[in-house]
Amino acid sequence: MSPTSTNTSPLPPDEKPYALRIAMLGGVPTPGVDIPICAIFILLFTIAAIIHTILFVLDRRRAHRDLFSLLFQSFCIARIAALGTRIAWACHPSNLSITIVANILTAAGFIIIIIANLFFARRVVRDYTLFGDHRKILRRTCRFLVFCVIACLAMLVSAAAESFFKHSLHSLGEMKKIILFAATLLTVIAFLPLPLVGVLVYLPAFRDSDGIARDGPRFEARMQLLVATTLLVTLEAGFRCGVTYDARDVNQPGWFHHKACLYCLVFLLDTVLVFLYALARIDPRVVFQAARKESLGSEVGGNMEQRKRKFIDRVNTEIDVFGSGR
Repeated sequence: MSPTSTNTSPLPPDEKPYALRIAMLGGVPTPGVDIPICAIFILLFTIAAIIHTILFVLDRRRAHRDLFSLLFQSFCIARIAALGTRIAWACHPSNLSITIVANILTAAGFIIIIIANLFFARRVVRDYTLFGDHRKILRRTCRFLVFCVIACLAMLVSAAAESFFKHSLHSLGEMKKIILFAATLLTVIAFLPLPLVGVLVYLPAFRDSDGIARDGPRFEARMQLLVATTLLVTLEAGFRCGVTYDARDVNQPGWFHHKACLYCLVFLLDTVLVFLYALARIDPRVVFQAARKESLGSEVGGNMEQRKRKFIDRVNTEIDVFGSGR
């Protein structure tokens, strides 16, 4: 994400910010290629934002607090902003201010999904392991990891933006070290829920067998969702990290700087993630059992209130999907 490289020669200090010196992920956008693709993704993220807004409203009607829908709404808005600035960059390729903002927004919104996955993993640990009784430890650990994610974002944004205003090799080298550290730590944290939950849930010494037996299919659905989202988040974070490590000159980009890599391994993965979380809200394996029985027991052709209740009952609450954490 950063325009830093210790292998590039310094530019004369007569213009600030300085032009791009290393190849950027996705390259410089062009109107004919990038604008149609960005418009399609903007439409998809707008649809996803509307879906999560509807889910949030339904949970509020059932007196449930829906943290995850708010996070996914924010993520969709951040992605729409990133794609919008990329369109502006395609229309004004020589405007370095737009270039800086576009690259920062592309990297910044991703942390929301990492934080959502950490909250999801915390709830699974609290519901299905014996560590559920140690709420303070879990809460503080989760808060520490979220703090690390936010700190990494601050380091990435500040170092990437500052590197556009530096021309000395020493300063650029220091900025690159900061970016590499932050990108590596984000990748580790993105993958962390998988081994942590796997060890605590599936080792007999830590697992809560009664809780797992009580939930049955709901537990399996939650674990499948957590594994799928964690792998997708790790794939995107790892790809970003690898691109950061293998910095290339702006005139000699690698295959991983191609536009297809940006749209397939960043924006497409993000689209899959937000729709995957939305589809989980209508997964019949985790449906609220009491609501399902009430819906099945109601007569066909009832009044409008009954039909509304039946529609709402087909949508899982946040607690049904992500767990209550007791």
